[in-house]
Amino acid sequence: MVLKVCMNCPFHEITQNVDNQSVSFCGKENCYSVYSRCIGQKALEDFLRKNGVPMGLKRSALDLCYSSEI
Repeated sequence: MVLKVCMNCPFHEITQNVDNQSVSFCGKENCYSVYSRCIGQKALEDFLRKNGVPMGLKRSALDLCYSSEI
C-alpha cells in the first residue's frame, strides 16, 4: 500500500520485487510496506501533527474527520 504522505517523502522508493511487481520501500525506516505497518503509523502521526492534534490523543483523529457528520 502506498500512501499519499509517503509519495512526498524523500526516503520513499518504489522498487521491483522478483515477480516484477512494484513494492513501496521506506529508506528511513528500512522496511517494505508489504511486511510492516510502519508506513501507516507514520502517516497517522503526520496527519495528527499537521492538524494540531496532541500525539497522545490518536482517537481525536476520528473526531477531527467525522465531527461535522455527527
